[in-house]
Amino acid sequence: MNNNSKILPIKHPMITVYAHHAHFLSILPYDDATLPWVYNNYINVLRFLDHKMANFHLPGHDGFAPIEMCKRLSVQKIIRDDITTYFRSFVDFVVYHIEKGNYVISMLDHYCLPPSAHYNQNHFRHDVLIYGYDLEKRVFYTSDFYKDGIYSFEPIPFDCIEKGFSSIYEDQDYLYDMVYLFKIVLDGEFVVDIDTIARSIRAYMEKTPFDYWSLYKPVPQSDKIIFGAEIYSELEKDLVFIREKANAAEIDIRPFSVLQAHKKINKMRFEYLVKKGFLLYDVKELESLETLTAMLINLIIKYSIKIDSNIMDKAISVLKEINERDIYLCNELLRILSRG
Repeated sequence: MNNNSKILPIKHPMITVYAHHAHFLSILPYDDATLPWVYNNYINVLRFLDHKMANFHLPGHDGFAPIEMCKRLSVQKIIRDDITTYFRSFVDFVVYHIEKGNYVISMLDHYCLPPSAHYNQNHFRHDVLIYGYDLEKRVFYTSDFYKDGIYSFEPIPFDCIEKGFSSIYEDQDYLYDMVYLFKIVLDGEFVVDIDTIARSIRAYMEKTPFDYWSLYKPVPQSDKIIFGAEIYSELEKDLVFIREKANAAEIDIRPFSVLQAHKKINKMRFEYLVKKGFLLYDVKELESLETLTAMLINLIIKYSIKIDSNIMDKAISVLKEINERDIYLCNELLRILSRG
C-alpha cells in the first residue's frame, strides 16, 4: 500500500449470523493467543421469546458485547454529534482513525451504499465495518451483509459513506448514537480453559444461562429468554406455525442460521483442541451434525420457494434428529473432557 491508502488486517469470519459477530470475528486475530477466547466462549445459545431472535449467549452479551468483552481489542465509543463537531466530515474522521490503526463501525443507511440490495431502493440502517481507505480512488473498504444475507467485503466511495452516515437519525440507531472504534491489542494471551468449556456445554444441555447471567440481566427480562438446548422446542414451534400458515412470508431463517453456526464453531473448537493436544477425538460426528443443520436450512429455503407441507414435515423431522444427536454428542464430549 502507498501513503495514500491503508487497509487494516481483515479476514472472512469463521461464522457470520449477525453483524456484531461477523465484524468482531473478521477483525480478531486467529492465532494461539486469541482463538482460545473464542473457543472458551462461543458455546451456549439463547432465544428471546418476545421477538424470536436467537443468538450466542456470552456473559453480559448485549449489543456489541462480544467485541467489548475480548481484551485482545481495545474499544472506544464516540458520540455521533462529536464527530461532526470536531471533524469537517465523517470521511475525515474515518481516515484519521484508520491511519491510527482503528477499525470503525458505524450505523449507515444502505440506501446510499452501491453494493447493497437496498441501494436507491429503500432506507435500511445497519452497522457497517470500515477497515481501510484509498485516497486516490476515494473509497473506503467495508464489510456488511450487503446482498442476500451474505457477509461480503466491498469498496464504497467516500461520498456514499458520507451520505449513509448523514442519513441516520437517533431513533434509527441501535448503536445508541455511537460510533465504535476498535484496535487490536497485542499484549497478553488467552489460554484454553477445559473446565469453562465443560461447564458451558453442561449449561447448554441443562438449558440454563452461564453462571453469572443474573449479574447482567434483570429478572423480568430473563423470564423472556430461553437458553441452550431449549431452543429446539421453540424452533420446532416455528416450523409447525409456518406449516399451518402455509405462508413463506412467515419464515425467518436467522434462528436456524444461529443453530448452524453453533454446530460449525463447536466442530472447529474440538478440531483445535485435538490439534493442540488437549484430547483425542474424531470430529466426524460433529461434522455430520453441521451438515444436518445445513440440510435443515436448505429444506426451509426450499419450502419458501414451493409451499409443500411434505417439505416442512421433513424439515421438522431433521430438526428432531439434530436435537437428539446434539444431546448425545454433548454427553460424549463431556465424558472426553473429563478424561482430559
